[in-house]
Amino acid sequence: MKLTKDEQEELNEFMANPFYREVVENAPSEKCRDYIVNGLIYGLYGGFDPKICRESLEDGLTANDWRYVKKYLAGNNPFLLKCVTRIKELSVD
Repeated sequence: MKLTKDEQEELNEFMANPFYREVVENAPSEKCRDYIVNGLIYGLYGGFDPKICRESLEDGLTANDWRYVKKYLAGNNPFLLKCVTRIKELSVD
């Protein structure tokens, strides 16, 4: 993921926190890492059209990626339901 100077500075602030550094560095895939980084910099869909974000960032995330995001970033908020839903949709029975 190519970041602008301002985006990199914003990410650097998060990466100074050991928790966020570990979450980013241990993401199960590059696609998941990009999704997390975007979320840290901009918040969930912050300032973007959700459809564009879904298509560009969420497509290609695996059930395992969603489990990781749920575990470390979902918390007890409406985003948790999205994670659970996507895990169910992508899980193979």
